[in-house]
Amino acid sequence: MRVRPGYGRGYWLETNNDFFRKYEALFAKHGKALGNETVFARFEGKLGPKAEAYKGYGHMGLYLRKVEVKKLLEIRFPTDKDCK
Repeated sequence: MRVRPGYGRGYWLETNNDFFRKYEALFAKHGKALGNETVFARFEGKLGPKAEAYKGYGHMGLYLRKVEVKKLLEIRFPTDKDCK
């Protein structure tokens, strides 16, 4: 997926309860506020179909594609070696 991330670009990430619990635990462990940091997540998932015009995914339907997390394999804060 070589789509640049950002608000209204890229893919809407649809998570499950396991993902969110581990996401919360990661931030709690490091004493950080939720959502104020980028995370590195490796997971098995499913790509959703391309959305119809004006019927996108996510906040205000701004995303044309989505990826649904089926199984979280790893979640952590990124290092300098990630996403190069």
